[in-house]
Amino acid sequence: MENIPIIYLKNRKIYNEKEGERISLDEALNQFNSDEKIYIFDSDGIKRDKPNLCMYPKLSEKLRIWVDSGPRDLGDVVDSVMAGASLITIRQNLYSNFDISSIKNITEREIYLNIDLVNKDIYKTDFSKFQDIDGIVTFIDDNQFDRDFRMKDLLKELCKQYKTYVAKTEDMPTAYLKKFGAAGLLLEASMLKKENY
Repeated sequence: MENIPIIYLKNRKIYNEKEGERISLDEALNQFNSDEKIYIFDSDGIKRDKPNLCMYPKLSEKLRIWVDSGPRDLGDVVDSVMAGASLITIRQNLYSNFDISSIKNITEREIYLNIDLVNKDIYKTDFSKFQDIDGIVTFIDDNQFDRDFRMKDLLKELCKQYKTYVAKTEDMPTAYLKKFGAAGLLLEASMLKKENY
């Protein structure tokens, strides 16, 4: 199972943890090996439609960046690619009428779909219409995941059909995800160091 560190961009600043302390660009770059793949969770892009495009080129000089910035249309995806993104995450709730084939033809990048397992409407989704995506990304609430068998069943099914990456918090048992066949874990950079993944 692949382990990919997550860094957070918020208010034009970089964080190793979602609720952690700010780090400098040099600190962010120096903690990873050259050409390592990292997942960028761009809160400004996702929540306010103001992605940190100016930071992507600096990060992509040394790293392969997988950008989750909440694109709303094809132009937003192209902007991320032009700024250095190697892989892109699309959030269905923000970019509802996307056409994966067109996006991939224009960008020539791997495109992943964020699936929100907490959203009850997701259980009505026809996943067959997403056959062209390269994989799935999901962020799971540990407490809810432990109690919700339907969520576990859907995650297991997604892992069978798609290359699925799961954002893991410290409380979530990795054994579950390995058993389900998850392709990889998205881990806070600080957790990656602490637990020696």
